[in-house]
Amino acid sequence: MNRDEERAIEWECQRILTCFCLYSDTRQYDKLMNLFTPDGVWFRLGEELRGHEKLRKALEARPLEALSRHIISNVLVTVIDEDHAESVSYKSIYRHEAGETLDKPVPLNGPKWVSVYTDKFARTDDGWRITEKEGTTLFEREPVP
Repeated sequence: MNRDEERAIEWECQRILTCFCLYSDTRQYDKLMNLFTPDGVWFRLGEELRGHEKLRKALEARPLEALSRHIISNVLVTVIDEDHAESVSYKSIYRHEAGETLDKPVPLNGPKWVSVYTDKFARTDDGWRITEKEGTTLFEREPVP
């Protein structure tokens, strides 16, 4: 594999991570599910969500009144081989809690969480997909009184 082929894989994996944040924030769950392999797993908030059905159920349980934005940065994709890659990235997650008014702009008190994520990717017949996603929260803002 040459460097141009590696760059193409890196770019595609970074794009998947960016789409994941956008689709999560805008509740485009069909598109979000398509970023994962059918047996893909997301270790989210201490729970193992394996497969599209469990992923969707967890996402649809999110409060409709909450507004969130996931800001991804420091993305480093490592190409393992022609069909596998992995990444490490940071996410700053801004959240306006459920039950509060959603008149925009909402008050900004900094990110609610800052996390580090590791992702694993595989090339499938449909393109690159996430096989495993795991986040670890490093910082958490105290609830605003």
